Amino acid sequence: MEYSEKNDNIVNALAEHAHAKWLELRSQSPAPAQPRLKTIGSSMGEFTINIAVPWAELHSCWKEEQKATFWAYLDAFQAFQAFQALKGPDPLTIEQVAAQVIHPVWMTQNEWQRRDNPHLFVDYAALPLAEQQKDCEIAQLLLSYF
Repeated sequence: MEYSEKNDNIVNALAEHAHAKWLELRSQSPAPAQPRLKTIGSSMGEFTINIAVPWAELHSCWKEEQKATFWAYLDAFQAFQAFQALKGPDPLTIEQVAAQVIHPVWMTQNEWQRRDNPHLFVDYAALPLAEQQKDCEIAQLLLSYF
């Protein structure tokens, strides 16, 4: 997707909304909320941050990683829109088809989770329904901007 101030605002809003949704889902878990530590690298070396905090409190490096994920989602989504225009109607909902495009982007951006969550690194169709729903929610969020 071409960079513009409007698109950057969209990407920031998408990343912030998705992070808030992730925090909300974590708070609904029966287990007490624990910090979610993530090691990130910068020009000053590696350090560990807690990503289970509100968007305003997130470290800027993690915010940038999340925004990069949404730029990749938007690129994939635009390719999907072009394909859909050529292909025509599909028996799946537009959110389900878009989620199939989004999931490989998620896998690429979250490679650090592969060891602990190998069940998430499969084709979209093989994901548990709850995980498919998460991708559909991101797709719905993207669709609401276009």
